[in-house]
Amino acid sequence: MAAKSPHYRGLMIKSDEIEAKILRDESICRAVGQDYGGYLHHVPQGVIRVTSVEEVAAAVSYAARNGVPLAARGSAHSTHGQSQTDGGLVLDLRGLARVVELTQESITVQAGARWREVAHASLNVGRTFPVFTDYLGATVGGTLSVGGVGSRTWQLGAQTDHVCELEVVTAAGDIVDCSPDQHPELFDAVRCGLVSSPSSPAHAFG
Repeated sequence: MAAKSPHYRGLMIKSDEIEAKILRDESICRAVGQDYGGYLHHVPQGVIRVTSVEEVAAAVSYAARNGVPLAARGSAHSTHGQSQTDGGLVLDLRGLARVVELTQESITVQAGARWREVAHASLNVGRTFPVFTDYLGATVGGTLSVGGVGSRTWQLGAQTDHVCELEVVTAAGDIVDCSPDQHPELFDAVRCGLVSSPSSPAHAFG
């Protein structure tokens, strides 16, 4: 896939707009105060449900400016509280769940998309991702944050080995495209971190 031009996009959503999106209802906060592991329970002060990368950037910037811990949460298939924060804010990524683009060479999806949706979309056109996790209910962003392993890892490596481009939200709230050719140091640094829209090769059956 041809590389896109590198770009930086500044914050486009105001702080008060993010403040208004914070859900502080006790039942909502307690619902995200647990994960698959089931033995750690950290209740946040609020939950931000995002539906765009601009909202992710605004939430990151808001948390940084206010000194508030921020935890990203997809399907919460973590085992040691990685998607939780005690008294901070939880960034709910389930609203970023689209398969954005599918070509013969690659598939671009949002971080909150589950691998089940990726499998369905790619198989419908006779393609497949090189390495699937054993549990398809996990999100793309979630498994990429820990490398991503599956039954074919012994032969084809981790899921992060097959990522060709990332749209990254930096700690400053900037949105940056990176790849092996664009900001390669950032690309290497975040392939096991929080991402917004990864683009990865799609492979045919064979």
